[in-house]
Amino acid sequence: MKKAIFIMAIIILGGIGIYLFKGYEETVSVCVTGLQYDIVYEREAQMETIQEKVAMIKAEQEEEMRRLAELYKPKKNEHATLSVPTHITQVEGLYFIVDCYHNQVIFNDNLVEPLTEWKVMISDLNRPHTLASDGEIYVIDDTDNHQLVVMKRVEAEGMEPTFAMTQEVEGVGNRPHYTIYHEESGIFYVWSSQNGEMYLFKRKEGIDEIELKEIKRIPELCESYVRSFTIIDDCIYFVSGNNNVIEADLESFAVLEYWPVVPEIGGMVQMNRIQSYYYITVSTDSYGNAACATMIRTADLATLGTGEYEVIYDLFEATGTPYYMIQMDESWYLTHHKAGTQIWKFEIVDDVISNIEAVY
Repeated sequence: MKKAIFIMAIIILGGIGIYLFKGYEETVSVCVTGLQYDIVYEREAQMETIQEKVAMIKAEQEEEMRRLAELYKPKKNEHATLSVPTHITQVEGLYFIVDCYHNQVIFNDNLVEPLTEWKVMISDLNRPHTLASDGEIYVIDDTDNHQLVVMKRVEAEGMEPTFAMTQEVEGVGNRPHYTIYHEESGIFYVWSSQNGEMYLFKRKEGIDEIELKEIKRIPELCESYVRSFTIIDDCIYFVSGNNNVIEADLESFAVLEYWPVVPEIGGMVQMNRIQSYYYITVSTDSYGNAACATMIRTADLATLGTGEYEVIYDLFEATGTPYYMIQMDESWYLTHHKAGTQIWKFEIVDDVISNIEAVY
């Protein structure tokens, strides 16, 4: 009996991956932008025939993308200023600002144009706080609706990019407040800020949606308002909402260490490890007094309980509430509430803060 010859070829046609199984089979399985197609062909068909059919599929999808881009054509942002911006980030050449009290997320390809030139990614949210992306899907915590919104980028040749919602995930704890994509594990970590729960989501294979994999808990935080967490190596840190910074094992969530904090900085927002220091933004004291908002840094978390940390708030006007920090390229960006400047840009080189400038 004649053995069938099995040949697998990967062909790239304008960004389309084709997986060809040729021999006695009479079909090829083709994956075009995440969708699977079976093309029936004669055994003796030439490669050109398959290429023609794939080109036809590609043309149909391009037409569909144009239709979607027109359907979801973004509106311009109508607000000349931000209202409690909580987060700024950059994904695939676009900048995104979570404009919390305007209940929207806006985007633009630069940080120079006025805010009224920015486009609206999504509106009608309820106090959103952060956006995270794996480069393909975008997960936004719709905080006061206790849910997540998942979106994908829609872009057709010659048309400006826009975004379409692909999923709403309801019942995500109590006020999901901080979301990151952990590249090493492929997990979206979503923190439920008022009941000590962390929701772990993964992207569904082949489609632009996520699915819940696990819920982890820090029982000590079940009745505290904790605004964020930080992953450093194999540990996860939760900023003070109960007068302690908590260090836990990333895999098991078993608590490893408690770092007490003085009441003046009890209502922390976020912590980042940058070079030799931990940089911490503070919204209130332990009693909810927003007049205690500040920004500090320390090389040793033990000093948070003694007050022997460095206050660096005066570098950023020392008014309003400093919020989330994020690194983009070589610079750091800080969102800021209730102040003249609402987004700052600065650099940290050899533990020296420099080149501080107002962005918006």
